[in-house]
Amino acid sequence: NWTNPPMDKQGIRVAIQNFVHQPDMIMAVVGDMKAGQVCGAMAMCGSPMGNETGAELLLSKDPENVRLERGMRMMREAGYKGEPIVIMDATDQVMQHNATLVLAEAMRKAGVNIDLQTIDWAALTARRTIRGPGPNGWHIFLTTGGQIGAENPAFSMQAPANCEKAFPGWACDADYEKVRSAWLKEADPAKSKALAVEIQRRAMEIGIAVPYGQYLLPAAWRDTLEGVVSVPEHVVFWGMRKRG
Repeated sequence: NWTNPPMDKQGIRVAIQNFVHQPDMIMAVVGDMKAGQVCGAMAMCGSPMGNETGAELLLSKDPENVRLERGMRMMREAGYKGEPIVIMDATDQVMQHNATLVLAEAMRKAGVNIDLQTIDWAALTARRTIRGPGPNGWHIFLTTGGQIGAENPAFSMQAPANCEKAFPGWACDADYEKVRSAWLKEADPAKSKALAVEIQRRAMEIGIAVPYGQYLLPAAWRDTLEGVVSVPEHVVFWGMRKRG
């Protein structure tokens, strides 16, 4: 949350990358690394615009103590003075909840003063609209998203950094928005990919958000169904029918 100190400081937002160990997060979410993928791309690994530029801290394979000590040092150097960091934890969303516990524990182990607040998802989605400090202020929450929106800087909810118009957290960076605007207007695929690299680089540099891994969700249906269309993120019923 860029509007709630100390997360208004760029160095503190970036330092969080040290505490996000994606293998641990993926295991907490799906319990099997074969169903997950370590990925530092804001636009998803494997997508046309996905790249991991600037994600060196996030993807570091340094030992845990090195990563945690570095993260805490970066926070202090950026002005962290032990203020409580409020993490909202929606316990009725099992995957996000499990990953949230992993993050909170890593930050506590590093020495960050964590205030883990247990709520449900409905309350979280209402509370995340609150800007700035105060009794209901917050700093961090975890969420998930699918392939269709995330891989596109035009449609991803987390992509914009246009201040009060941005996704809750309200990233605000004119340089980033300038590059994103150029991507939206670019028709040449090669130039679009080059701009996507700059979007990714700036996103990690300013700390818009921190990816905590990619994973697959299992799907199953009865063998009496036919005409099931494979569509990312959604179930569509066009042409689906039950065999007689």
